[in-house]
Amino acid sequence: PGPLPAQATGLVTFGNFNNLAKLGVQVVELWSELLLRVQPSQLLLKTHALGDPAIRSRLVEMFGKRGVQADRLIFEGGARHADLLASYQRVDLALDPFPYSGGLTTLEALWMGVPVVTMTGRSFASRHSTSHLRNLGLQRFVVEDSSSYLELAADTVANLDALAELRGTLRPRMAQSVLCDGQAYAAELESRLRERWRQWCRQR
Repeated sequence: PGPLPAQATGLVTFGNFNNLAKLGVQVVELWSELLLRVQPSQLLLKTHALGDPAIRSRLVEMFGKRGVQADRLIFEGGARHADLLASYQRVDLALDPFPYSGGLTTLEALWMGVPVVTMTGRSFASRHSTSHLRNLGLQRFVVEDSSSYLELAADTVANLDALAELRGTLRPRMAQSVLCDGQAYAAELESRLRERWRQWCRQR
């Protein structure tokens, strides 16, 4: 994790490195509203599909219809994993898509010191980020509706000193958490599988 970019540039950079299939119309609408509210700001999207000029043009059009100019959008295609992670050094705050949230992408952002704003839901696919953030004690980054999502993201980047401080603590915090405790995870999984086996035996 590097220093908070906005403190050096004066420009807030929101980011999302998820599969582009997760970015539906409602996501674009909410992120556009956020970009119009927080100025100066820009959005960095990075994923393999953005190597296609036609897809980039379509996104420019979608954001443009909602008042976001193309010069506030940065689209980048796929990269080697190390380079992908390094790109988080250019991001101040990650925006989680909905209703299909990030999983591994959220973990990578957090590992690189970038907190993630997520809108939780009722399905398994909408709660990946919720689980990761709560396991890190970052429940405040979990919201339940679009207006709260907007408020949280805007308020978070309004206090750059606090965001920079959090950025410096996220990796050691994550390293010491249950998210990185493989032995405990394996033991818990073994316990659950054994209990299911015992239940099956009792039913037989």
